[in-house]
Amino acid sequence: MKIDVLVIGGGSAGMSAGIKAYESGASVLIVERENKLGGILKQCIHNGFGLKYFKKEMTGPEYAHALEEKVNKLDIKVLTGTMVTGLSKKADGSFAVSVISKNGAYIINAKAIVLAMGCRERPSAAISLCGERPVGVLTAGCAQKIINIDGQMIGKKVVIIGSGDVGLIMARRLHYEGAKVEGVYEISSTPSGLNRNIVQCLNDYNIPLHLSETAVEIIGKDRVEGVVVAKVNPDFTFNMKTKRLIKCDTVLLSVGLVPENDLVSDLIKLNNTTGGAVVDDYYTTNIEGIFSCGNVLHVHDIVDDVTIEAEQAGLFAGQFALGNLNKGVKFNTISGNGVRYLVPNFVHAGSGFVSLKFRVTKTFKNPKIVATCGNEIIGERSAKILLPAQMEQIMIDRSKLKGDVKVEVYEG
Repeated sequence: MKIDVLVIGGGSAGMSAGIKAYESGASVLIVERENKLGGILKQCIHNGFGLKYFKKEMTGPEYAHALEEKVNKLDIKVLTGTMVTGLSKKADGSFAVSVISKNGAYIINAKAIVLAMGCRERPSAAISLCGERPVGVLTAGCAQKIINIDGQMIGKKVVIIGSGDVGLIMARRLHYEGAKVEGVYEISSTPSGLNRNIVQCLNDYNIPLHLSETAVEIIGKDRVEGVVVAKVNPDFTFNMKTKRLIKCDTVLLSVGLVPENDLVSDLIKLNNTTGGAVVDDYYTTNIEGIFSCGNVLHVHDIVDDVTIEAEQAGLFAGQFALGNLNKGVKFNTISGNGVRYLVPNFVHAGSGFVSLKFRVTKTFKNPKIVATCGNEIIGERSAKILLPAQMEQIMIDRSKLKGDVKVEVYEG
């Protein structure tokens, strides 16, 4: 099979990228390992999606369905239940992609590839929890699938470790299902999830959030019987004098998400901070013809932003496949004061504006965000507050690019 643009992943990023690549004039194939398009959205039955992109409030399945309807109206080929097992660049610059499905193993030839595999949850091993391996320790996303898709309850008394957004949303979901959520324990001094989820999922239901406190041991052999928690010092060591036992039968882990780049980790260059690909402002990786977008590039806060980013990546992938993508002189983007990381890592001179996305290193009140190129300010804005858990962006003018771009944040 030959195709212009092959999109790996059929979630919000994959479908959005595929739609725009097709609209650019390219032939498109979306490959999805599950049996249905939609990705993680299929199990996110709560509302709050779509406000930015579709201009209306939707549930996760409704958002996924809206994108799938767009895909179905176009001549976009879709292979579900199909796993990509490898890819390589051929001498002519195109790609050979190995896939396997119930129909067997075969090769797909593509002129461009869009990586849209999403992200995965960090497991208990990532936080080195002590104890046995009893039943009742799950990641928040796994619990979400069991309850929302499989229709099964996971426990009656629950402790949530980490304050990521999925964990916060599951605290509310468990409360709705009659479970007692004993508390959410966050190792950092600030929450990992969005403030709206702190308010709507914890505060509204009197579920306590314990900052600078986390689990140090799981108690139980066959089934979870409790979890030992302790205060965390500023240097992230445990204050064992403060440890206490919280009785529970279930522990949910909401301790971070990691871009799912195992397929290409030996092929493309990855950013040590985000875990996603190093890309330019056209979402091109270090391998020309391979593009990356959505949560496989860097973990986003809301799916609407994933769609907007993926549409751009899909458009550029389509233009590349058709030989219509022209770039100017390339410059670096540099994370300055208060900036944890920047995406993209490179920008090109030219016309129009480009968005630089970033997260801050700490909480800033009444900050100013400044993008400079040499001694010239090429973008700036103010805000009421910036939080480490919240993705931000600043627009810069490509026509003013004459060198590397630095983004910095200043208090007050």
